[in-house]
Amino acid sequence: MKCRAYRCSMRVLDATVNARCVSVGDFYLSPLVAPQSLLNEFPRTFLSVGDLDPLYDDAIAFASRLAKTHASSRIVFRVRKDLPHGYLHFGFRGGHSGCRAAVSQAGEWIRDVLTTEAEA
Repeated sequence: MKCRAYRCSMRVLDATVNARCVSVGDFYLSPLVAPQSLLNEFPRTFLSVGDLDPLYDDAIAFASRLAKTHASSRIVFRVRKDLPHGYLHFGFRGGHSGCRAAVSQAGEWIRDVLTTEAEA
């Protein structure tokens, strides 16, 4: 049996590389349209979006949907000023300082989650 991540990856690959038509309601491609029952099962989640990202509105809508779940206290949402889509890739090798700060904060969050989980 293949895991959800694999199925999601294959759908994204099919949609982009093979230019296949994809259903607008496919939540493997857009978690924004995921059923509420699935969102209720989400683990701790860190969302970060640049305010220049074309998916900015979708990120806000998704964060809002997650905030309405029973796991809302496990959601961290950050908006990065003046950063575009894919900004996490710009923080390396002397890149943009805002990008480096975002990468650092995401790393700290991951470290905190792993430390908390290990102690539990």
